[in-house]
Amino acid sequence: TQLRGEVHSRALLYISGHVSPRTSFGKDIFSQKMSTSELKVSKKRKRSDSAPEKEAKTRKTEISAEGESSGVAGWLMKSEPDVYSWQRLTVEKRGVWDGVRNRQASNFLKKMKCGDLAFFYHSVKEKSIVGVCKIVKESYQDPTDETNSWVAVDVEPVAAFVKPVTLEQIKATPELSELKLVKQSRLSVMPIGQPEWDKILSMGNTSLPSLS
Repeated sequence: TQLRGEVHSRALLYISGHVSPRTSFGKDIFSQKMSTSELKVSKKRKRSDSAPEKEAKTRKTEISAEGESSGVAGWLMKSEPDVYSWQRLTVEKRGVWDGVRNRQASNFLKKMKCGDLAFFYHSVKEKSIVGVCKIVKESYQDPTDETNSWVAVDVEPVAAFVKPVTLEQIKATPELSELKLVKQSRLSVMPIGQPEWDKILSMGNTSLPSLS
């Protein structure tokens, strides 16, 4: 090729003493080879660097996805007092939490474990947390659902609130501003984080008995 011909000619000139090995021609040849080599290394490094970055992004997504259930201290479950009230649960000692027909709320029911605690919330007119109940049977087929698409759980009463905590109070409390109760008013079952759980118990002047 032309390049080989030039190299050969220059080599003959160098041997005959007519050109120095430090001419710009020599530098250009080595510079060209170095640039090509560096470019390959750069591309290889870029590919290898992208792997851990991709892994980190994937892990971050997984963590975000799990964040919904991580740090959950308990739950909040809404019931219309005219349909099923806290007072009725305390009399019957055990109740079936059925009739949930919202997919997100149903998924939260499925995540509940025996021993989990939940705030009992009177909806409609009262709009207040009135007690704490305990999950005693994990999700199973809702007996009121003929489509076999929805689930129910069983609950038992744990303690009544000394002072019911109203939705108005919750909305006025900055520490509770991120609750789904505030942001998704139509959701009937939702998780409650530890700081929010403790804050609500404090607002209701309520302490829970030992459940061991």
